[in-house]
This record gives sequence, C-alpha cells and structure tokens, in this order.
Amino acid sequence: MVDVDEHENFMREALLEGERALARAEVPVGCVFVYKGEIIARASNRVNELFNATMHAEIVAIESIAATYGDRANEVLAECTLSVLNLHEHSALPNSKVHRGFPCVSGVLKEEAITLLKKFYTSENPRVEDSKKKRKKRGPGSEETELRAAVEKA
Repeated sequence: MVDVDEHENFMREALLEGERALARAEVPVGCVFVYKGEIIARASNRVNELFNATMHAEIVAIESIAATYGDRANEVLAECTLSVLNLHEHSALPNSKVHRGFPCVSGVLKEEAITLLKKFYTSENPRVEDSKKKRKKRGPGSEETELRAAVEKA
C-alpha cells in the first residue's frame, strides 16, 4: 500500500532542492534518494554552477552516495546498477531478471512542481551570452516555444 503522506514529504524535500537550484539560476530540479524510509542523499541541478552538463540532480546525488558509502555504495544502489534513468517498475528490458526497477508513484505534488518550472522558464538565464539570446529562435515551432507551451499546458 502506498503511503501518500510519506511520498508527499519526500517530494517536498525534492522540491526544496529544486528551489535551491532556481536560486542559483539552474533548471529547478531536485531529487532525494530514499533507502529504508530515510533520505540518504539529496541534490539539485548544478550544471551552470559547475559548467558541466552532466551535473543533473540525480547524478550529483549518486556521487554523494558514493562518497558517503564508499565500498557499500553498490549495495545501497544495487537496483540502480543497470539504469539510473529508468527507475520505474516497467523496465525498458522486459522480462529482465537483472533489473527489477523501483515502484513509481506519479503526480505527487504535480502542481507545485509545474509552478517551480514555470518560475524558471519565465526568467532569463544569466549564463547565456547576449549574442546567443539574440540568435535563439523564439518563434512558433522553436524548441523553447514548444517547451514553454508544454509546461503551461500541464
């Protein structure tokens, strides 16, 4: 049985990490890793801060787990070894005996998450050079226009 209050509490912690990312002019994504009912790692995007396109919240959190647990990190993350980006029950590898996946509960604090993303997409990114801002296609059919429309529609 799903404990909605527990999921909401953990999601609030992830949203808090997203707020921290937004305060640093990052895409406001945060995450928490929960193991046996306890948060063992938390992180937010650090792509702009570290000038490293791989420093998404989940990667930063996994690095934190590795630093904290050392040789035990694989034990703690045993179910993540095959794919970090596919953590839900219905794996991309059907009938796989290796990857069991994690249960996924969607829609938890959805409106709060959408609001946080809207805050980011209505502001300017201070890391983007003026010349790139001018070159960016902003008309119908542009990636930015489509992304903003999807966020507003959700």
